[in-house]
Amino acid sequence: MRRLEEFRIYYNHTIHPELVRLERRRRRLLLLVVVSAVLMLAVVVFEIYLQIIAVTLFLMMLIGVYITYLLYLIRQFVITFKPHVVNLILDFIDDGVNYGTLVYKPKQSIAKDKFVASGLFNSPAHVFEGEDYISGKIGELDFEMSELNVREISKVRERLNYVFQGIFLCTRLKESVYGTIYILPRVFRQYLSRSIRYMRKDGNESIDNLIRNKRFRETFLTYAS
Repeated sequence: MRRLEEFRIYYNHTIHPELVRLERRRRRLLLLVVVSAVLMLAVVVFEIYLQIIAVTLFLMMLIGVYITYLLYLIRQFVITFKPHVVNLILDFIDDGVNYGTLVYKPKQSIAKDKFVASGLFNSPAHVFEGEDYISGKIGELDFEMSELNVREISKVRERLNYVFQGIFLCTRLKESVYGTIYILPRVFRQYLSRSIRYMRKDGNESIDNLIRNKRFRETFLTYAS
């Protein structure tokens, strides 16, 4: 609760003022677009009225340059908005005792080979897209995570089937671990049948009967070798 209260204070003093500033910038940009549209319409009417080719070509060139500049301003606002806000949130999180410096890269994602090597989905991942990569340290654990959109070519239909869509997190334990442990959401069991067959083929067996926590056992499937 203390950490939540600290975040509330941080939000009110740091994040909210920045959001207000960005909202004002967005409104100014929107107003600029509306005014520009009206002015360009007036220029077009003026060109039609003059009917002078040289003047028309010159004005069209100016309009083209201005539209390019306007699109640049819009794009800059869009691509910097989320990274700016996310970095403010991460600045608060990595000030915590157990956190190291957190790094955010909006256009990067976890590598495809790490996703495939996890063995969770047993898919060639023909389409692998990702963004919003975050890396850092929690305690002694280095971790990385990103949003992924993974699909594969259907074997029976001419379409792409979804394999995974969500946040994928990867970490490496400091201690040596022999064998593998898979923990899968029970509610998605019907969609993970192929992965479960692959796990069994690789020597993993269900250890649900060894899980003492009833709620955990009812929520997850656990396989280990």
